[in-house]
Amino acid sequence: MSDRDYLPLSATLVKTLTDKLYEKRKTAALEIEKMVRELIAVQNYEQIERICKILSEHFVLSQNGNFRRGGLIGIAALAIACGKVEAQRFKSYLVPPVLQCFLDNDPKVRYYACESLYNIAKVLRTVTLSYFNEIFDCLSKLVCDLEPTVKSGAELW
Repeated sequence: MSDRDYLPLSATLVKTLTDKLYEKRKTAALEIEKMVRELIAVQNYEQIERICKILSEHFVLSQNGNFRRGGLIGIAALAIACGKVEAQRFKSYLVPPVLQCFLDNDPKVRYYACESLYNIAKVLRTVTLSYFNEIFDCLSKLVCDLEPTVKSGAELW
């Protein structure tokens, strides 16, 4: 994909969000959170939906593990920025992609999916409740995961 395909996310932000270092991805996530809050302030919901689609379709579905991890932290940042009221509008972009990553072959992606869903649920309890059955099913499997980090991530709940 070209840089233009990721707009309104800048090329630098995309590069930072997909970096292999967690601290750089975290910095990019904070930038996404700031950007989404600014878009909410001017009620530019089309751009927020565009960011949702980029993160949930291009990042989380990528073959590259760093893109998937970046997409997960980006989705959590977006959900936090939206808050309880605005998140209802975008809930189909928030929880389902994270649930999909619970089944990923990469244990790091599964762990970050646990962390992302935890952060989404902290802020958006009502949104996550509508996915209770799916979340419970996935978490019950992840608690038995062979990878200790994934298991500890699932036990956050």
